[in-house]
Amino acid sequence: MQLPPLSRLRYSLACVAALLVFALPGYASAPASFWPPVLSREGNTVWLGSPRLESWDYLRARISAPVQHKLGQTETLSGTITLDAEAFANRAEDVVALGDFRIADLELTGASPGDMAARRTAIEALLRNLHSKAPLDLFVEAFYKQKSLPSIGVATETPHIFVSTKPAVLVQFDGPPMWLPIAGSKLSFAVNTNWDIFYDNKSTFYYLLAGDVWLATHDPLGTEWVMPKSLPKELGKLPRTPDFANVWSHLPYEANPNITPPLVFYSESAAELILLTGEPVLQPIGPGLSAVKNTRSDLFYDEASKRFLYLVAGRWFETGSLTGFWREVSELPASLSAIPEDDIYAHILAHVPGTAISRREAFRATIPHVARVRRDGPKITVEFAGRLKYVPIDGINLLWVPNATVPIVAQGQDLYACYQAVWFHATDPKGPWRVATSLPPDIYQIPPRSPVYHVSFVRLVSSDETTSTFGYTGGYQNLFVRDGVTVYGTGFPHPPDLQYGAYAYPVYFAQPATFGAGAWYDVERHVFLRGRPGYGPFGGFGSTCRFNSVTNHYYRAQTLYGDDRGDEPSLAFLPYTAAYGKLRETYDPYASWGEFVLNRVQSQPGVATRTRPEPSLSTSERPPLVEVPERPITKPESGFQAPKNP
Repeated sequence: MQLPPLSRLRYSLACVAALLVFALPGYASAPASFWPPVLSREGNTVWLGSPRLESWDYLRARISAPVQHKLGQTETLSGTITLDAEAFANRAEDVVALGDFRIADLELTGASPGDMAARRTAIEALLRNLHSKAPLDLFVEAFYKQKSLPSIGVATETPHIFVSTKPAVLVQFDGPPMWLPIAGSKLSFAVNTNWDIFYDNKSTFYYLLAGDVWLATHDPLGTEWVMPKSLPKELGKLPRTPDFANVWSHLPYEANPNITPPLVFYSESAAELILLTGEPVLQPIGPGLSAVKNTRSDLFYDEASKRFLYLVAGRWFETGSLTGFWREVSELPASLSAIPEDDIYAHILAHVPGTAISRREAFRATIPHVARVRRDGPKITVEFAGRLKYVPIDGINLLWVPNATVPIVAQGQDLYACYQAVWFHATDPKGPWRVATSLPPDIYQIPPRSPVYHVSFVRLVSSDETTSTFGYTGGYQNLFVRDGVTVYGTGFPHPPDLQYGAYAYPVYFAQPATFGAGAWYDVERHVFLRGRPGYGPFGGFGSTCRFNSVTNHYYRAQTLYGDDRGDEPSLAFLPYTAAYGKLRETYDPYASWGEFVLNRVQSQPGVATRTRPEPSLSTSERPPLVEVPERPITKPESGFQAPKNP
């Protein structure tokens, strides 16, 4: 999809900030904004120079900096300080929260052993209440070249790729159509598709609301969809609920002969749609490489190999003719790597192996968003369609419960539910569900073929008497790393399921899907988005359809992705959302737990942070700060480890 040019300003600012952190010695250079240059209290004053990031294991960071210290009426001494600090990344806010600063090493020129011990204690007292936030960009720039990246095994099947030079829509079903009746009528509606589709059992017509146009046909597998002269009167029996708000906004219906109906492409398996406004128009963007500029899809033409290249869900596909067959690209042309970072098509560099952008974005996907959660805080309620259904997970000693409204795996009598990136444990399906304090190791070995693979990217880092610390990486949001680049989804199909409980209606459970949403990567937000013309207001399937026993209401349960037409983008993957409404473009599952998340950036009670030294100390009394010697960035020996996947 054509996005605004990659913001060179953003990366320039990051580089400038990195220079301030890593290159400029001395007190005269302003430290990074997250690094207070002065901490002072009751005659105890420490000046901190520009910091240098030494290492980061995703839980704690080692930071070194020039330092000056004055204690009471004693002499001001200069040297270097090395700190270990808790460093939890917040992927939604694009920051790293720093706290729990501890002195790993302190060197002060001219200090006696006794004086050094006293000063160390005094500095530690000032650091005790220090909390701050650093831009995540700084950590990415410091470590993305050094960190090793995992690569998951994904399916390589090519989706059915439709191409149209005329207005068209893609009717995408999640497997065979599943229909649920509308009470008091002869109408049924499809639950596992991306459009509003109804079936009239009396006339045997199918009715499709494609944007602002109603279409009808006897054969949805064909292409003969026409504008009906009228709609079934029983559509007036639709519930007046938000589930059908989009339909009600297009009722009553009057046929308009001046409207040209769109083409309708139908698929019950993975499919994508490329819409062009007329025949392809090529725009040169590099040596032998052109972009097809009259489409919102990422479509290119390579002159040397005489092939079209199509990027979707982080994957490249190729064909010699837009009317021919597509296959996965075996080798990308070198000209793609030469696209400048300020080009309008630079966002595709995130999926070109070997580019700096692809490496940075892949590294970001492996950075965990960490939160410390109160064990007595979060509460969840889990609903099931009928009795628990257990499905074995290949290769490991765990079972999956597919008929629950929350992802659940089981080992013996123990049930583990993952909700909003927090694991819960129970021994009875009815609860109580408590914040987990331990997890079976097999959870981190769930294979990519499993529909609950994404929960293996939510780890229980540690637990104590009052809290549990969790962290999730991009895989929880269906954002994976394959061969050094970010991809959306595993590519494996996950058949939907209809479960029948004690109530009249069956419950449809959809699983995360890779294709059928036109997903593309936004390098500014570092997430995959969905929502574009032709894909419908639901932008594809992926939400559950369930009965709410509390409100006695049957939710249609698809979630709007973007606007009512599906043209505007929003976050591609929001796990197990059963509410109907427009999605935010950012998603922080830990934000939903509110005050139960404890590692928030706090104020610094009792510590004054200043941009200049105390007035009682003149500049002449402060010797210049020493330069931090260059040291290699060390790899952590322990810390947050990514799941080991086959």
